[in-house]
Amino acid sequence: MDFKTLEDVGTFMLINIRLSRYDLQFVNNLTNMIVIKNTITSNQDSLFRKIAVKYRRQFTQQKFDIDSLLLLPWKCNVVESSPQYTHASIAILKDIIVFRSPFNKNFLNALKKNPIYSMEWHRDKRQYEIEYGPTTLKMLCSLSADHFESIDYCPITKDIINSLSEYESVKYWEPTLVYNNNYFYIAALNEVLHDAIKDIPLTNDLMMVADYVQYGISISDSVIEHFMKTEDPLKINLAITYRVECDIKNLDKTLKWLSELGCDAVTESSKFTSKQLFSFYGSDEHLFDNLKIDLIKDQTNISAYNKPVMMQYRTYGFNEPPTGLFKIIKCVNSEPINLGNK
Repeated sequence: MDFKTLEDVGTFMLINIRLSRYDLQFVNNLTNMIVIKNTITSNQDSLFRKIAVKYRRQFTQQKFDIDSLLLLPWKCNVVESSPQYTHASIAILKDIIVFRSPFNKNFLNALKKNPIYSMEWHRDKRQYEIEYGPTTLKMLCSLSADHFESIDYCPITKDIINSLSEYESVKYWEPTLVYNNNYFYIAALNEVLHDAIKDIPLTNDLMMVADYVQYGISISDSVIEHFMKTEDPLKINLAITYRVECDIKNLDKTLKWLSELGCDAVTESSKFTSKQLFSFYGSDEHLFDNLKIDLIKDQTNISAYNKPVMMQYRTYGFNEPPTGLFKIIKCVNSEPINLGNK
């Protein structure tokens, strides 16, 4: 075939190249539009070239170099696409966020995988709309930035984004225990939490760390690195974690560490504690006396203790564990199972 224009390339693709359903529809519509209007947009030109390159192997099999063919001119007119069809845009109109964009398959797949709640597509307007909220605006800005090179923001959206730029250097957004220059301090502390923990001293030990964890305070890597120099990693993990997995072979050691962290009572996930599981796992019943830890038989008495711990087996058990727990310990067994001779 003697190619003279890109129209010839499009016609050749429709007849001789095995196109996907979407690509076939686009090339067919494009050739029909050229016949009717003798005009295409720069955006359509760009997409046509991308589609043609996708089928390089088929062109090569028919002894044509697609790169050379794409150097040919269009016979029709090519006009610059309007920005609204080449760029994504985000605008805030009263209490509604309006999002417009050119077709982007990756964006649609990402939106389907992580939908933004209540965002709806309005076919007649060819735009998405969602009720304004700081969280939804942030989600939309982040998602669109991942999939569009150019995004036009309305003045209101720009003002909101610019007003947040001063917080770009903020490292901690939730209360976090930090260690720096031989001092401990709580970053991002609010007034309510300060009133609750003001009597807990910032001492250089894991009991202090566990106490702060009980109030939902995060523990920074700097604190963990500080204690790694002197403490067992398993003990550190016990201190900084509310729900902890414990291998049954380490149960005695874990109970000892719990005592050092201030635990004053232990119960099981069943309604009434029988002590059988503790004995089965090799923990001497009198160990609790030696560690000054009470064994709670009736969970209605949990509130009488300052730092009660619940031991659980197989699963975490309660959908809603009792309030006021110091920690929840899930016991697991990593020992291999002997199935005997095969």
